[in-house]
Amino acid sequence: MSFQASATALDGGDQIAAVITLLLLPVALSMGLVSFALVMFGCLVLHLRPSDHPVTLRIKELSMASPHPPALRGPGRPGRTRKAVIRSLVVKRGREQL
Repeated sequence: MSFQASATALDGGDQIAAVITLLLLPVALSMGLVSFALVMFGCLVLHLRPSDHPVTLRIKELSMASPHPPALRGPGRPGRTRKAVIRSLVVKRGREQL
């Protein structure tokens, strides 16, 4: 049975529904593709510029208000890692408490 024969076997209402479906299917697929592309673009923007995101702005604000901001902002001297800075601050605090 060919497509032509099966299309004529439908009554008037079914033919209209089939035509509407065939016309709206590409529109729905393209809208889905566009919305997916927009979401991916938004993720890319947040990945490339995370400092503009409200959550990271709040984290940055909290780190600037801490008593030891250099440990949270990064190394004060070249070659010194953030982990080493934090470790040295923990050791200093431990000595102060003794």
